[in-house]
Amino acid sequence: MSTITSETMTLYRVFSNTGLQVGQWLTPTLPTSSAEAISSLALPGLNAATYYSTVTIPAGTAIQIGTAAGTFGQIGGGLQIYLLQAPDASWFSEPVMIGQ
Repeated sequence: MSTITSETMTLYRVFSNTGLQVGQWLTPTLPTSSAEAISSLALPGLNAATYYSTVTIPAGTAIQIGTAAGTFGQIGGGLQIYLLQAPDASWFSEPVMIGQ
């Protein structure tokens, strides 16, 4: 489902390489473990889900909301949000190790 946000939203970006911290795939669910994030978001093998950033997207941002399909040998099922525009790096907090 595509929509335009009517208010500021707090989301999370899961990644393993800090060079990939800024991106369009996000989730509203704070990751509790790397294994949980990899499984529920069906992350590709190159993403070890070591870190997350809190992402604050402003009102008026175009997004798509859906459930992660099972792929990359993972079950999926987690809620995910795709930004339909390039994100601004200022929306992303400093990286935090998952489980910290």
